[in-house]
Amino acid sequence: MKNYEQWNLPHCTWSSVEEFENQWNRSAGVHSITMPEGYVLDILANEHVDTADARLSLLVFFGAAVARREAKSGPFFSGVGLSNGCKFPLVAISDPSVDNFDSVNLAWYTGGAKQNFQKNVELLLRALVRATNRELLMSGGSGGGFAALHFSSLLGDVASAFVWNPQTDIFEYNEVFVKSYLREVFGFAHSSLARPDWKAFCRGRINQHVISSVAVESTIQNPHRILYLQNHSDWHTEGHLLPLLSTFSKDSLAAQKGSHVLAARKLVVIEDFALGHAPPPTALITMILKQMIDPTVDPADVNLQLN
Repeated sequence: MKNYEQWNLPHCTWSSVEEFENQWNRSAGVHSITMPEGYVLDILANEHVDTADARLSLLVFFGAAVARREAKSGPFFSGVGLSNGCKFPLVAISDPSVDNFDSVNLAWYTGGAKQNFQKNVELLLRALVRATNRELLMSGGSGGGFAALHFSSLLGDVASAFVWNPQTDIFEYNEVFVKSYLREVFGFAHSSLARPDWKAFCRGRINQHVISSVAVESTIQNPHRILYLQNHSDWHTEGHLLPLLSTFSKDSLAAQKGSHVLAARKLVVIEDFALGHAPPPTALITMILKQMIDPTVDPADVNLQLN
């Protein structure tokens, strides 16, 4: 069962994305929006959506895996403390699959079969652009980074992405987490997940309903801006970043440390931000967001050095 009181904000319910867009006055709160398929999508808007400088982007935060999920109650929102501390306008999005399944701590904001979830989130994000008249700065790490890349690509010029150590292909993540997601969210039987070819078998079936990989050229091309941080020692460098880069460049880019400008306002930086798959220090993420929240800032001009 969800625990809305934990967020200490008004809880508002909406019958549709259209009703939310037309009647929301940009007030702070947790907003539960019913989708056409009948499930509820929860988002959190902070007070700075209404009060922050109109020239700033709207920070849209997608969460990574929820640790010790079985002991917690959703909805799960990320980036709230950081955004409030910096007075950034924020909309954080909770993943209904993680909210509703105690054994699922990561579901990549895909939804299950026949939920049309990714399309519904896209419609909500476009409604946020119209309601706030702001660029959306999609942010997140790991599984949240997958979602930020996916949705910023769909929205194009009205969206940017700032991500760290993201997955670019769900099926190339940790097998335990992927199989838990497939079993609970899509209902795959143990026999299907035990097949030697389980990845190809399951991918062929879920790709009828969801996008499971963002390792495509448009992921880099479409957004207004991209700043992609990758820990050099993270296995995601080889397993997730390079497959994405190979689709964008005719010449496969080596996983060398440094800043790689892929195109105008599109930057990948491979450095020792943290060890392995650990996120960069919160102070660094905060410092970068303070720069990227200005939609006129080119990622190539962002200071990445903590004093």
